[in-house]
Amino acid sequence: MQHLLTRHFFFALIGFIAISTSCTRGIEFGEEIIAEEFVSLRSVDTFSLSAKTIANDSTRTFSPTNIPIRQLVGSLDDPIFGKSSAASYFQLGVVTTSTDYRRFENATLDSITLTMLWDSAGFYGSYDNGMTIDVFEVSEDIDMAGTDGDIMNHFADESPAFFSDPIGSSGFVVARTTDKVTFRNPVQAADSTIILTDTVRSAIQIRLDDAFGQKIIDADTVTLQTQTAFREFIKGMRISSPDAEGMVGISMANNAQIDLYYSYVDTAGISRSDNYIIDVTDFCNDVFIGENPSCVIFNSFEHDYTGTALENIRTEDLDGDSLLYLQGMIGTSIELELPSSFDPGTDILVNKAELLFTVDAASVSGSFEATDQIIASYRNDDDELSPISDLVRPEFYDGVLTDDPDTNEETFTLNITSHMQSVLDGELSSTMVLIPSSRAASAARVVLRGTEASEGKVGLRIIYTEL
Repeated sequence: MQHLLTRHFFFALIGFIAISTSCTRGIEFGEEIIAEEFVSLRSVDTFSLSAKTIANDSTRTFSPTNIPIRQLVGSLDDPIFGKSSAASYFQLGVVTTSTDYRRFENATLDSITLTMLWDSAGFYGSYDNGMTIDVFEVSEDIDMAGTDGDIMNHFADESPAFFSDPIGSSGFVVARTTDKVTFRNPVQAADSTIILTDTVRSAIQIRLDDAFGQKIIDADTVTLQTQTAFREFIKGMRISSPDAEGMVGISMANNAQIDLYYSYVDTAGISRSDNYIIDVTDFCNDVFIGENPSCVIFNSFEHDYTGTALENIRTEDLDGDSLLYLQGMIGTSIELELPSSFDPGTDILVNKAELLFTVDAASVSGSFEATDQIIASYRNDDDELSPISDLVRPEFYDGVLTDDPDTNEETFTLNITSHMQSVLDGELSSTMVLIPSSRAASAARVVLRGTEASEGKVGLRIIYTEL
């Protein structure tokens, strides 16, 4: 019991010191902090590590508890990671409490538009060369139950069928956060309609085909009264840009919507105009479906590694002695083997454990920037990835891309102290899986120097106390 109490005491004490000084990379311990008769700190960084690049089976891009922060649209032709493309699928939501559709019987379509917001955090590659974004109507149910049987879980390798002819196109556009679009807001006065306008920044508005708008106006009233009926009628939309030279981020929030503008004559014989709004945000249901109010909205990704070092990654892992490859979307991950024990041969308290990775400078260019953070995870009992416990305090864990002033190189330092203790105690597997931050919503990638690289190889440093 005394041994156990001592161990817990030291863990709490040194953990407190570590957290208190975590605003800098290093942690200095001295006799003025902990008396030598209580603890003797030791350091080891001579571990022989092994790692490899692995292909991901897929990436979950939607669940009710993990709403995507953005959608990616576009394509890339990366000399190292090959070709990638991203398309977005989303459902539409009608306001079932509205009775505006009753006016459609004698209405005339004016126009129909789709408005979405730019999310610059998703801009990647040569997106500023411009692109054309096409809109398609989905012809296959976007299954609310999800393809894996779980409620509304959707993955990036799903690609529901869609009609081949687009129902709208942006024409050539360059994504800029300074872009503005104008909404018309009809207000009904006693004897006329007053048109007010609102301006929304950082947005794109795409004119949809009149035939698509007329299809909605011509729908029977039952179709527009419930979400279920409307989604039998229009199953969803797909947006893509297969010939682009970059990716753009799109936010389906706030002012993301379809506006159907129409004219009609009211019962008093007065000519009026109005706007029927169809919601395309991730919370576009005004009623619950099962336990979840969300509409399904998810990204679909494709990768083609032909002609690259990753050409056979789908069938065989790539040894990481020289280089390691990390990519968002479905992409690739890194599997790293940590030591499950080392020479002390006695119980130890891990005071600090850090993994150090160096970016291969040759892989970074102006249009293919390195991912900004690496996330460390492990496979749990269900063989699913779980973040390591050190991520509870992101500022302590770090993992952020940093310029090393001593070497003029870019590096990642991951503080894995708590996780390393669990591995050495036999509580967790020694296999760690590294993924890029926000991989389901980012096209960023990075090449790291491997475990046997001549310079800047993967390193592990452990500061510990023998108990």
